[in-house]
Amino acid sequence: MRHALAAVLAALTLAACGERASQEAPSTIVVYVHEHAQQLRFAEMLAEFTAESGIAVTPRYGSSRELTDAVIGKTDSPRADVLLTSNAADIWRAGYEGALRPLPEAVLRGVPEVLRDPDGAWVATIVRTPTLIAAEGVALDGVASYADLAAPAMAGRLCIASSQLPANRALIAMLIESERARPAERIVRGWVRNLARPPYAGDSDLLAAVYEGDCEIGLVASGAGIGNLLQASLPGPYIGIDGVGVARHAGNPEGAHRFVEWIVAKQSLGLSGRYFTMHVGVAGYRDAEARLLAERAGYR
Repeated sequence: MRHALAAVLAALTLAACGERASQEAPSTIVVYVHEHAQQLRFAEMLAEFTAESGIAVTPRYGSSRELTDAVIGKTDSPRADVLLTSNAADIWRAGYEGALRPLPEAVLRGVPEVLRDPDGAWVATIVRTPTLIAAEGVALDGVASYADLAAPAMAGRLCIASSQLPANRALIAMLIESERARPAERIVRGWVRNLARPPYAGDSDLLAAVYEGDCEIGLVASGAGIGNLLQASLPGPYIGIDGVGVARHAGNPEGAHRFVEWIVAKQSLGLSGRYFTMHVGVAGYRDAEARLLAERAGYR
């Protein structure tokens, strides 16, 4: 009996020590984050979160698509707690494939319905709107819609970036949603006819071309880096986002939820005051259609 009692006491002591050690051990989460976030001083934000919450963050940077594939396929190593994508299509895909767990109501209620998953698996953290820019001395008069960019008057004047960029496919997807497929394709074909140069690899190359006068008018994914170029926003609910969700197989879901709540509060300031009429998930579920339309229109 004494031996049995001693064994029980020893087990309880070990359990208590283990629990105490667990409580004292630093809490850590692994965040899979798109590589463009490094340009937004993301490391400084992570340090700020750790200072406020006591939760350490291990970031893994990579392409939004590859990180999303890893979370969906459970091939992520180290195992992801949080997925932060650079576009709506990837975060939508992760939610659609069941790779994300529902977010707490405290997170969801701070984000407009059109900027979050209907099932609560993800939310937008950053919103970007396409911006029209013009070279020095060029006016944007007469350009009031995306269809106007396809008009004959724009021949040889327009520059755009590649349809391989998620932001540009999102724009096409949202055109399909609002205009329907055939009118949207006519618009995109018009863009291609009016190009002054072949589509650029990215917005930075396009911006440089407009600054240098190689392009009169350009369409970029956001207003970042435009400087003193003449710019205008076209009407329509065509937006790009960064999206965030908690991985279904997260090792530290509580810490992950705290991080998501924190980053949404940090980055979503002003979202509720802006008016969006189209759900950003359109960029996800119409992504395949947008790819095919771009191919048919010769938009590379």
